[in-house]
Amino acid sequence: MSDNPNSEKLNHHLALKIILQLGLFTILALFAWQYLNGRTSPPAVNTFKELSDAELAQLVDSLRLDAPSSVPDPKEENLAKLGHDFFFDPGFSANGQISCASCHNPDRSFTDGKQRSLGQSTTKMNAPTLVNVAKGHWFFWNGRADSLEAQAVGPLEHPGEHGFSRSKVLRRLIEHYKKPYEKIFGTLPKISHEAHSDNTPPNLPLVSDEIAAYALTTLGSKDFQKHVLASAMDQSLQPIEIIKNYAAFDADTRPSQIKALTAEATNSKDVHVINKVFMNFTRALAAFERTIKAGNSPFDQFAQSLVTTKNTASALNDEFGPSELRGLRIFAGKGQCIVCHSGPTLSDEQFHNIGLPARDNKSIDLGRAQGMLLVRSDPFNCLGDYLAEKKQTESCLELGYLESENIGSVGAFKTPTLRQLRHTAPYGHDGRFKSLSEVLRHYNDLAESPAVGRTESTLRPLGLNDGELEDLERFLLSLHGTTTFLQR
Repeated sequence: MSDNPNSEKLNHHLALKIILQLGLFTILALFAWQYLNGRTSPPAVNTFKELSDAELAQLVDSLRLDAPSSVPDPKEENLAKLGHDFFFDPGFSANGQISCASCHNPDRSFTDGKQRSLGQSTTKMNAPTLVNVAKGHWFFWNGRADSLEAQAVGPLEHPGEHGFSRSKVLRRLIEHYKKPYEKIFGTLPKISHEAHSDNTPPNLPLVSDEIAAYALTTLGSKDFQKHVLASAMDQSLQPIEIIKNYAAFDADTRPSQIKALTAEATNSKDVHVINKVFMNFTRALAAFERTIKAGNSPFDQFAQSLVTTKNTASALNDEFGPSELRGLRIFAGKGQCIVCHSGPTLSDEQFHNIGLPARDNKSIDLGRAQGMLLVRSDPFNCLGDYLAEKKQTESCLELGYLESENIGSVGAFKTPTLRQLRHTAPYGHDGRFKSLSEVLRHYNDLAESPAVGRTESTLRPLGLNDGELEDLERFLLSLHGTTTFLQR
């Protein structure tokens, strides 16, 4: 009985602390909203001039794809052949039914046509196409991998995709691929039979207090904000701690029920050996994926002719006519599309918050803000111990200078390629757009608040009429060409 006064005093102190924190959050939220509203840009004024034929020729030359080399490097080709076999083998999955091709089907330009991909369970993301990935720098929608080799790790180990492990990959290589593997990489190691997957949850990096606070104040859903505040009160936590948990884990992998996203062996020596073999496995997959290319589209044919003739009328063809040309001019001019969709793949390989509203009030995805933390902590990144060839890629050079405290990265996702759009619907990182017309309507209106963060300032409602939208869509579809990849 003598402890009761102290206990009551402690509870009173804790309640007062939470009330003060919530009060401070409310004040910060008001200032944040005033700040964001104060930075709202005025309506766009169309200042884009019509490009001359010579200027247009210079522009399209930067967008066209060169024909792929017909003389592959023999060493790389052998590696790609092994990767081809890995890519189409469902044996590298927990149920023996999921291969890389399950979500990246060659007949659909290496996508699956689903809103969200289906592996061991339904994922929360739309499967991006693999065409022309050899030209990529960052991978996944949030850029959490800095190379194709590192990218291949994620789906294999994710419980909702392949649901496999590194030690199981080693065993399958020994049982089914020993000879071709050892011909390229040397003798496979012998690991003790006791080595097994470790179900200890990984230490996923959490976002900083500053990013979490910014995310909380910019949540597009007021109901979600209220839910976060109520959860914080119920659990005697600061609201930003709730945001950190939502940002770090999917809805199906909350703390105390987290499934391991990585697989490790029982001792550190085995871990290192298995990781080296696993990286060789992903090197082969990456080599095959670099052979997946798409080109020779109606646009590429037009571009080649225009670069030669400098005359748009003579450069037109049966599948790239006046409507597609008008769409190209809109794409490069008043549509402002080329600001982000540049280069031969029609992607700047960067990350943008394009103002997509929340799909539900049960989860939050911070996009690039979380991706930067994940790629930095990835043991398979280009600065780690396992990537055999240290290539000075753009992403590797940028890795050491990532601004993880950049609030502009909150809610930002990677700019997708515009190649092969006839096969890659639905569109968007979560597959929310069923058609290209829906995508264009979003950019034309920009009428909704983003799920989190702030729509970046370069975006303005386009205000195109129906005819202009149709021309723009026809141009985008003209970017669909022939998909080629290494065959066995």
